[in-house]
Amino acid sequence: SFQASEKGKIDLQLTDDDLNCQYVSFSGKFSTDGTPVRVFASINHGNKSSGVHDLAFIWIEDVTTSHFKACLKQSGKNPEGNRTMIDWFAFQGSQLGVSHGQIRFNLFTTGSQCKWVKFSQAFSSVPKIHVTVQHGIPNKGQDPMNVWITNVSANRFEVCLQESTTFSGLHDKLSVNWMAFEYYPSVWKAKESSLVKFSENEVPSARDSYALCKNVSFSSPFYSAPVVLTTVISGVGNSANSGCPAKGPSITWLEKVSTYYFRVCIKDSAGYDGQRSKVLVDYLVIGGIM
Repeated sequence: SFQASEKGKIDLQLTDDDLNCQYVSFSGKFSTDGTPVRVFASINHGNKSSGVHDLAFIWIEDVTTSHFKACLKQSGKNPEGNRTMIDWFAFQGSQLGVSHGQIRFNLFTTGSQCKWVKFSQAFSSVPKIHVTVQHGIPNKGQDPMNVWITNVSANRFEVCLQESTTFSGLHDKLSVNWMAFEYYPSVWKAKESSLVKFSENEVPSARDSYALCKNVSFSSPFYSAPVVLTTVISGVGNSANSGCPAKGPSITWLEKVSTYYFRVCIKDSAGYDGQRSKVLVDYLVIGGIM
């Protein structure tokens, strides 16, 4: 019997290079019958984070039934002695109540590109959605992408990619793994799934390096820091239905994940004094509670 899902944390030993990758071996053998393994990943800075880090972009590549490779590209300097973790979750095959897939992006050269994903069966309410970028061409470290979702409804959503560095060249063979659910399956041993709201009236502060950050307490404490996946939803409440919303890209990361709470941060295109629209962050928490 093969495992339906697996989770873990990667403690990245960051070098001075801005690109850091690490292979992860799955401990349980996923079936080799050709069913793809879907991997989702999010970044955090361990349980002792101080201050707010510069942006970093993560993706996965070389996914097989026995391993995958996780990569991180930093946009600035990592504070001395601070940890950078990648939390990951992988599953194979159909999962009860979960719609999932992989959407392929066309070749593009600059800016951003958005694609609609339609659920094969509509949900009864707006589902929680998680996305992760997967590179089809390995070792293409100059191609980190920011990913976010927008225009989420019970039957479809839009997923957008934007190059992390403007005019950074040809972007090809990029995909996004996605999953959507109203209720996560019990076999995942997940404990919480909810969303964090950042209102249009919040103003970023210098203390947080002009990010918006919030602490979210777990409903029950964990034995050890759980795996937390996050996905940012931009342009909430915009009337724009076509193309990328004008209030474009947002990015999210976790500054801290402890046994009691996590600290989630976002940056968006409104910056310091722009007119921002509401931004949501979906999160999924997997681990053993006390």
